[in-house]
Amino acid sequence: MCSQLFSATIVIVIISYFCYCVYNTETHEYKECAISEYRDIKQPSSIDGNRLISEKINGSDLLPPFVRFREFFLVAPKYNLATCIIEKVMSTFRNAMFCYLNRKFLFEKHVHGLNNVSWEHELCNYKRNYRKSSLKDALISLGSQPVIFAVIRNPLDRFLSGFVDKCMIEQRPNKCFGCERDLKCFLVELKELLFSYQADPNNKTLSDDDIYYMHHFAPMSWYIYKQPSWTSEV
Repeated sequence: MCSQLFSATIVIVIISYFCYCVYNTETHEYKECAISEYRDIKQPSSIDGNRLISEKINGSDLLPPFVRFREFFLVAPKYNLATCIIEKVMSTFRNAMFCYLNRKFLFEKHVHGLNNVSWEHELCNYKRNYRKSSLKDALISLGSQPVIFAVIRNPLDRFLSGFVDKCMIEQRPNKCFGCERDLKCFLVELKELLFSYQADPNNKTLSDDDIYYMHHFAPMSWYIYKQPSWTSEV
């Protein structure tokens, strides 16, 4: 048991180190472009800003936290370890890490480094059984004292990273709801989509593109598997 906990601790330390390395090697050119486009959006005057601050905020215009949206776990039964995956929060890197933990020999033979593994990689793709779609399934794969962790990112940084990746770099038909690089357009469409899901999680009219962008931009609290006791029912 001690050796398993020690191994799990080492893995988490490695994750923290690579988190720093990966995020600090990102290209800043696109982020600066996204930020400049945000600045181009007409901002309220200081008078309007003071008025907005002084007035009571309408809570109905804010997305609620802890909407049950998605559960996605990676497990490493040998180490009694699991992680909750949230897109745009080191998800690709953690997929590579858990692929290595589960298939070490093949990984070292066919893959050259943790940063060279995509979600579609044959060795580490969605068909592998170390990916679980619920906490219940993840716990079944682990022992009596599992170590389960999540990685959380600054929400604004996560959003900008997602916008740069999905709306500026990625080549995809009708990307970002057809808004392309228009940040304001994308925000309006995304907000409408998220409110629509929150109102009716069983909405059958959501397209594959809708689900795709929700995976990358839904609030991080929507990935939580258990609602905190201090919140009201959503």
